[in-house]
Amino acid sequence: MPTPLRTRALTAILTLGTILPPALAQPPTTPPTARQTPEEKTAAARATFQQALDTARAQRRVLVVTYSNSQSNVKANRAMLASIPTQAWLDRHALVIDITDQPLIVELIQAGMPMQPGLDPLLLIDGKPVPIVAPHNPSRKAPPETLAGSLALAQRLNWSVQTSQLDNAKSFADDNTRAAQQVKLQLPPPLHTTGTGTGKDRIEPFAPDPAKPADILAVLAEARANFKSRPLHAAAIYTWLWEAGDAANPAFTPTRLSTIAAEMHALAKANPPVATHFRALRDAQARRTDLRTYASIYEYLILNRVIEDHLHNLEFYDASLARDDAKAIIPPDDAEAHERLLPLCHFNDPTQNASDPWRAPVRFLNRANNLQARKDQTTHAELIDFYRWLARLEAARRYAWVLPAPNDPSPKPARAQAIIQHVLPMDDTPEFRNMLTLAARASAKAPPADLQPKP
Repeated sequence: MPTPLRTRALTAILTLGTILPPALAQPPTTPPTARQTPEEKTAAARATFQQALDTARAQRRVLVVTYSNSQSNVKANRAMLASIPTQAWLDRHALVIDITDQPLIVELIQAGMPMQPGLDPLLLIDGKPVPIVAPHNPSRKAPPETLAGSLALAQRLNWSVQTSQLDNAKSFADDNTRAAQQVKLQLPPPLHTTGTGTGKDRIEPFAPDPAKPADILAVLAEARANFKSRPLHAAAIYTWLWEAGDAANPAFTPTRLSTIAAEMHALAKANPPVATHFRALRDAQARRTDLRTYASIYEYLILNRVIEDHLHNLEFYDASLARDDAKAIIPPDDAEAHERLLPLCHFNDPTQNASDPWRAPVRFLNRANNLQARKDQTTHAELIDFYRWLARLEAARRYAWVLPAPNDPSPKPARAQAIIQHVLPMDDTPEFRNMLTLAARASAKAPPADLQPKP
């Protein structure tokens, strides 16, 4: 197919300058000196830009470009890229270069590559300009702390890479994913090891007794015992449960994302220092969230609900999925995963408007099995994994919700038993049995003995 006009123009601009060899490092900028003529400064800026292109190609990363020819533009561009999820995505998948040389900016704009400071950066894939999809126009002005947790630009960049119309788009996106998996992000230490705040608002670090294995239900009981009398200490314990609970007990995930999240929300709502602490926990989670792993997005959105800062991100996804061109700008598996994820991403009654609470988990497992049976199953691996993960999560939290409590005056065990009868045969593993059992016990319910993992 013919070379696009913008690509030919970009090539013409760059061949006017020095072509530098690829380098496996962030592209350096060449600071202008007082002895340089304006022409030499532009040539140096052009060479730095070329080196950035070569570096991005060599690393199979995208190149994100901003234009900053004034202090106001510098400020606007920094704000545009400042959200924690955006910074994490850029660290995984991209190189970033800010062009400050006015003649070079003019050349690039005249070549058909405009970039408005503070709105969207310029995105180059394999050296070619690509439009950023799904413009985001929030319905309300978000406060700075909400913008710090915004997924919008990071998700739009991610979708743009995966749906670009370039000839080698699929192979580049795959290479870019593999390259991102090798990146070791600079992550803050777990919040339960550092604590937050000062003085009377100080939330101290917490960890169970290191001399013995952590009993996850005993730790939860300690958090609950301190819920009203020592809320800051309870917050420290819940932080450990959120950050380290799954490592201590892999069956804990459904409980953490339902029962624990709901209790964290209640604690934060009643105690402003706890809300501030959990916001710091959300910000740390933002750094770890991988937009190419649907379960990671789900966990992040749940933590946003804990601090009641979820509307901005949910509105972005709702608006993107509702667009007339959604099928063209959102990868099909992403669209399918988010259509399933968003309505379930809460910690309220999971059986509301569901006469048969077993149906959704069974539907998810059937969909995973159908995808697994396809010849192109490898291209749907992430979606298959997500459906199996979501089925376990939904089955466990629904089972815990409908299972009667020991002192229930009008027990109705049939709905709980139906989950066991319909879902368990499709995933009869020790791991899933443990998830069902732990979710029930964390809700002060007594699951039947025959639910224990088979020897």
